[in-house]
Amino acid sequence: MSDKPLTDLTFSTFDLHPALIAGLESAGFTRCTPIQALTLPVALPGGDVAGQAQTGTGKTLAFLVAVMNRLLIRPALADRKPEDPRALILAPTRELAIQIHKDAVKFGATWACALRWSTAGWTTTSSASCCSRAWT
Repeated sequence: MSDKPLTDLTFSTFDLHPALIAGLESAGFTRCTPIQALTLPVALPGGDVAGQAQTGTGKTLAFLVAVMNRLLIRPALADRKPEDPRALILAPTRELAIQIHKDAVKFGATWACALRWSTAGWTTTSSASCCSRAWT
C-alpha cells in the first residue's frame, strides 16, 4: 500500500474489534487512505455512505471494514441457522465480486467466518433471450 496516498489517521484510531485490527495489520494496513478516512467515521456507526474515488484508492476496504466490524461486534440472532447469511454484498461485475471476496478473505483471516461469492453466470445470449421473452 506504499504507492497509495495515506493520511495520518490509523485504523487503530477507530473503535474496531481487535480481530479486525489484527487482520488489517497482518495484511499490511495501518493507515487510512483519504476515502477511508472520510467514510469510516460515517459508516462504522451505521450511516449510509456514497463515495467516488479512482481505482485503487481503498474504497473496497472502506466498506469491508464497516461490514466486518459490524459482524464482529453484533452477535448473530439467537434463532439464526449457521447457513443463514449475515451480510450480502452485491457487485456489478464478476471481476469486482472476485476482488471483494479476495479482500474480505485477506482482512478476515484472523477470525472465523465463512465467506462465499456467487455470480449469475449468464451468457450474453441467455441474457438477451431472457430479457426479450414475454412474461405473463
